[in-house]
Amino acid sequence: MSAVPHTSDFTLLHRGLLDPALDAERLHTRFAAQGYLQIENGLRPEVATRLHRCLAEEVPWSIAYRDEDGPKTIARTDFERLSPAAQDAFWAQTAALAETGYQFVYDTYMMISAYLQKRHPDLFLNRIVEQVNSRPWLEFWRTVTGDREIIKTYVQASRYIAGYYLKNHNDYQAGQERRFAVVINLSRDWEVHWGGLFQALDDKGDVKLTLTPKFNSINMFKIPAPHCVSPVADYVTAERLALVCWLRADRNPD
Repeated sequence: MSAVPHTSDFTLLHRGLLDPALDAERLHTRFAAQGYLQIENGLRPEVATRLHRCLAEEVPWSIAYRDEDGPKTIARTDFERLSPAAQDAFWAQTAALAETGYQFVYDTYMMISAYLQKRHPDLFLNRIVEQVNSRPWLEFWRTVTGDREIIKTYVQASRYIAGYYLKNHNDYQAGQERRFAVVINLSRDWEVHWGGLFQALDDKGDVKLTLTPKFNSINMFKIPAPHCVSPVADYVTAERLALVCWLRADRNPD
């Protein structure tokens, strides 16, 4: 599925990812006052357009979910080769676990591991891995957050389609110093009644903030923070596309 890159794919990012009009100091003031950010027009428009095309047309997705042993993935091509009965059993199992505990179902592309293993080397997302670990990107977010200890970004691509969801969690990961989450929304013309909404929760589990995944907006919040992605309605034919980044302070190799 990966497209052979055009020369423009490599030159497109010479000026970085972020819109140069963004003022990191002003965003720092907003973040300090609000405790979260939604930044509209976060990426340079041509970068957002190219990323949307990559996620919509070129990424070899896998389904991320949990079973009795923990998080798992299955390539969508492998899933689609299963018999109808096996697919039904998969959905029944994920739903049963969702009734009693933490669960998620969404499409993922693990950008860091793919980059390190040199899988799909022509995929545009490899250039994004480099960009979100570049000095300008990291320095921008150090200023916005006020955290000078951020040294790297872990990033993955995600896609939510009808029936997908992400239950309440807080993004904490043992063995990693995840300081902040940065979610780059790349869905065009997403409707609020479709679901797939980011919802920040209070200590009682009540919704205190809902954000629609507007095209080329960036959501940012401090970790740990309880939140979820509401289920995408069964009738939806559109795709909720995003890059999910964690700004980290640890030196683990992943």
